[in-house]
Order: sequence, then C-alpha cells, then structure tokens
Amino acid sequence: MTIRPSLLALTSVFLLATSSAWAASDCTTVEAESLEAQVDEWQAYLAGYGSPVLKNPAGILAYGETVTNGNDRVLNAQHKTEVSTIFVKNLAGDFIRVATSVPDGVEGSHQSAIGTTLTNGGDPWKTLTADEEFCGTVNLFGTMYDSIYRPIEIVNGGAVTVIGALFVGNVH
Repeated sequence: MTIRPSLLALTSVFLLATSSAWAASDCTTVEAESLEAQVDEWQAYLAGYGSPVLKNPAGILAYGETVTNGNDRVLNAQHKTEVSTIFVKNLAGDFIRVATSVPDGVEGSHQSAIGTTLTNGGDPWKTLTADEEFCGTVNLFGTMYDSIYRPIEIVNGGAVTVIGALFVGNVH
C-alpha cells in the first residue's frame, strides 16, 4: 500500500455549510501554500506509524497499529493550524470526524465536533470522493476557515480506495 497526496474541504451536518474555492487546484496562494506544507508534514508524520488501514468496516482508522479515532496525540502532531480533523469514510460513503479540534459551534459548549459528518454532496465531499484535494474557504459550525482536505487512500492491486481524509484550517 502507498499514500498518494490529494486534498479536500470540510463542512457540517448541523449548519448549512458553504464553501468556495480560494485558490487554483494547485493551491498557489500564500495561505494555501502554508496549509499545504502543514498537511504534508502531518501526513508524513502519520506515515511514520505505517500505512493507513481500516481496522474494521465500522470505521476504525489506523496508521500501522496506531489508531487515529479519538487520538489527540496524532491529531495535533506536526502541524500548526488552528483546527484539524481526521475523517474516516464509512460503508455508506460518509466522511465521519473521528478525531477533530473543530468546535461543535454550540454556544457555551467547549466540545469538539467529533462524530459529525462532512456534508454529503458538498464541494469538499465531491472532491474527496473523486480522490482529489480541496483548497477553499468553508463554513464549519458558523465559523469560516481557509482549509485543505486531503484524501487518505490505500492502493491494493493497483486499485485506489479513499478510506478517509485529513483536514487542516485557519480562521478566515
């Protein structure tokens, strides 16, 4: 199995999420290049544990034997962005936040949006399911973020399968 870089953007189930591309597909703005470098470093760090793998169809994602679900150590490692998320793609095709620092947007709550999904059919979702990266501004739970979404993929017998995504973002 190998890891191939790609990108994506994130949205929310609880609020109507919007996104707009703010950089060309090669992410050439200064902000996009900074986010791209952050997700590159994070992806390389995670790959140091081993190749990505789904531990079971319920959506337990690991790099090697290191499980990412709920793992703040791997969530916050090797990048310096305001928010980050590790998504796993479940059997229904939804991208579920299994580790995230994105706040849930509920006034007075200090909880993360763990367990919520990327908006099915939104621009980031479409880009990820096409096995491509997404650079753009997204509205997550009422806050606008400049963001990058990158598919987590496995290659088996020449077939590429997207099993999740990495997201990094900074308040817009």
